[in-house]
Amino acid sequence: MPLQEPFSVENKIRLKENVLSKVGQMFMAVFQTAATTRADAESYLKSKKVHELFVFLASHLVVADQDDPIDYLIDLLDQCMLFRANLRNPPLLFSPEHLEAVFRAFDPAGTGVISRDQYEQGLSIHYFPA
Repeated sequence: MPLQEPFSVENKIRLKENVLSKVGQMFMAVFQTAATTRADAESYLKSKKVHELFVFLASHLVVADQDDPIDYLIDLLDQCMLFRANLRNPPLLFSPEHLEAVFRAFDPAGTGVISRDQYEQGLSIHYFPA
């Protein structure tokens, strides 16, 4: 039986096919792991309501317009933890008095009723698109 030359064209083709097959298998394994990891991350973020937390923090930060946003956010999170432990009222974005004043501005006749358009305008004024 003749000895095959280690770098014959046939051996190079077989080696290339084997390498491509292995690379393909590795890519699929990495892709599946990444997809699983992404799905797990999305599930975690959704279950812990992380998006809602960021919206809450950002809304408070924009409305408060503080000079030191980091200290403000730390204080806000402390207030949230105290509320969660039933030790204080929730940190509201706007005080009830502020919201009543806004409502009165849209209801100058004092009817106690505003239209949907007025409601949506009030929301948009306060950074909440309807």
